[in-house]
Amino acid sequence: MEFKCFWAYTDGAMPEISLVNEFDAKIESEVWELLCACDTEFVPPLSARDSLLSSNLLVEIPGVVPTSYFQELKKQELLIATHGGSVVGFLSFRVRYCNDLLRDWCPSNHVTTVCVSREFRGQGIAFRLYQFLSHRLPDQLKKPFISTRTWSTNKKHLKILKRLGFNLVTVVKDDRGDGIDTCYFAKRPDKR
Repeated sequence: MEFKCFWAYTDGAMPEISLVNEFDAKIESEVWELLCACDTEFVPPLSARDSLLSSNLLVEIPGVVPTSYFQELKKQELLIATHGGSVVGFLSFRVRYCNDLLRDWCPSNHVTTVCVSREFRGQGIAFRLYQFLSHRLPDQLKKPFISTRTWSTNKKHLKILKRLGFNLVTVVKDDRGDGIDTCYFAKRPDKR
């Protein structure tokens, strides 16, 4: 079963945001390609991580694709944005997530990865994926909070989180390198 909503883009096309319950071969292939394309934009690269929630964020292995990361991602809930029948963005999240750094914001739907194809950036796709998560999930997936983490120099993501009303919960200083902190955010889902 898929849950869908639509928004209009400047080119007049109607992109679709969907909650995907099972990966089919096409979605798996397109999410993999997008993940690989975005790999090195993350700090550290996704290919350097052994899991989506890895706390060892300083280890980097050049030239490796994010295979382990992708295997973990496929075990999570996935929202996809499609345009012209192709995946142009996705947001993965864990349901009922808790950890000590978010102890006052548990259980949450914890966003682990947000990727948008370069040619579709600046069109509000990441924002709309978060909106879907916030107020369009089916009842069985709704949790009291939404949480995520990002790095302190990820200005575009920080701007989206601020616009969506996320609260900065915890900062882990220099967690991703000298002068690059890990920032944990949380909020209550929108009521609509």
